[in-house]
Amino acid sequence: MTLARRFASAALVCGVVLVGIVWWSAAKAPSVHGDTAVLVRGSAVANRCLAHGQFIHCDAWFHDHPTNDSRVGVASYPLFQYLPAMALRGADVSLESTLRVLVALNALSLGAIGVLAWLTLRRHSPPLWAPLVTVALLASPLLWYGRVAFGEELAAALILAAVAAAIFEVSPIWLGLVVVLASTTKETNPPFVFALVAVCVLARGVARDKGRRNRLLAAMVGAGIGFVLNAGFNVFRYGVPRNVDYTRPALYAPNVGTAAKVFGAEWFAPNGGLVWWWPLAPALILAVAIIVVCRKEPWTRQRIAAPIVALLFFAQLLLLAWWWSPFGWMAWGPRLIIPMTPALLVAVCVLGAPFATTAMARFLRSLWLIPVGLLAIAVGLPQALALNYGLALSKFFGPTLPGCADGRITTNRPLYYHCMLETAWSKEPRMLQLGLRGIYGALGWAAAIAFVGAAVALFALARAWADDRLDALAAPDLENRPDEIDDGSLTVG
Repeated sequence: MTLARRFASAALVCGVVLVGIVWWSAAKAPSVHGDTAVLVRGSAVANRCLAHGQFIHCDAWFHDHPTNDSRVGVASYPLFQYLPAMALRGADVSLESTLRVLVALNALSLGAIGVLAWLTLRRHSPPLWAPLVTVALLASPLLWYGRVAFGEELAAALILAAVAAAIFEVSPIWLGLVVVLASTTKETNPPFVFALVAVCVLARGVARDKGRRNRLLAAMVGAGIGFVLNAGFNVFRYGVPRNVDYTRPALYAPNVGTAAKVFGAEWFAPNGGLVWWWPLAPALILAVAIIVVCRKEPWTRQRIAAPIVALLFFAQLLLLAWWWSPFGWMAWGPRLIIPMTPALLVAVCVLGAPFATTAMARFLRSLWLIPVGLLAIAVGLPQALALNYGLALSKFFGPTLPGCADGRITTNRPLYYHCMLETAWSKEPRMLQLGLRGIYGALGWAAAIAFVGAAVALFALARAWADDRLDALAAPDLENRPDEIDDGSLTVG
């Protein structure tokens, strides 16, 4: 067995154990904090409206016909979360059991994200990218959100599935269906999903390819149907196409200065910023885009694709910077950036691989890999251990600052933003440190060993495949050299 195969086997075993621990935690000690219980209760309200033929403004009808099940109405959360909840509640499944099913869907989605990312990168990019992206996905909040009832993990799997479908060039019908599902994950997501899928479709294949045109049309129609479904669901619950709750002016930053502070916090704040919680993902996205931009070659659709993906990543953060709860309120790290990030990460590495692989191989062979690997372990280990510490999520917006424990702060925007930013910018990374409290017991040690083993093996595997790449480039036999421009993707005709 070659050295690379040994590293791959070790990474597979440790990765499976780590995901298994997430699944065990999801089954035995699921986290149902936050608003998902409100969503599940609201799904019973939606079913009641449908049963009585009330298809418009369900909330108003329910106000006049309350039940003991719930008095919350059909709340403002995305349609894709309501679909399974309504089906389960319609089948008389209890609220607690419905929450557990939603947790199970997220746990399964974690495995789906890993498999989709690995298969897409191994099939459509040089070998070193798959382990590099996989370790970036593991050293992240994705582990925690695989055991909670929030919908971000399932949303991330659906959006990544849409990108993978575009890259694998599946039939337009299947691509359109996946884009429809991905577009219902959030009302602001249809344009982002369409833009990302369109970039993947246009950057690959050959010019004047009828199949490519059909896939682009399918993505456009799918995003449009998703937009209509979102608007129709708002008509069902509010009587108007817009989300009445989420479009309240009070839920947006009062000025550019506040939004700029929030944008900075999204990157650098120790209790929610990407630099502390998920540094490898933005680092890879930006590094690939910068390498592609710095290449002195003519601009083509293929070359411009990676920088566009990086711009979409920034656009997501800018959009969230105007939102009153950019981290997700009850959040373990940057919760609201989770749905788009795996898809953006896979897309940028596949589309940028023809231009960035050699540069990345040189980096992996250099000594810089050691501090990057240690950083990934330092960031990811508390997130793996947090699976064994059930109180972690409840600490973000606790009563740590004067006046911030008052629930009425949401009606006082200056005070609210003061509390939110001060909590995010605490002097120590309090949230991430909480994860280390999960080291106790056999499960904690198993999670720690599995995560560190997976990270080390994946970096070693990426390094081994980088060596193969550079050795092939240095080979005197030109026929054995990889083609830097064509490697891992089709050229644009």
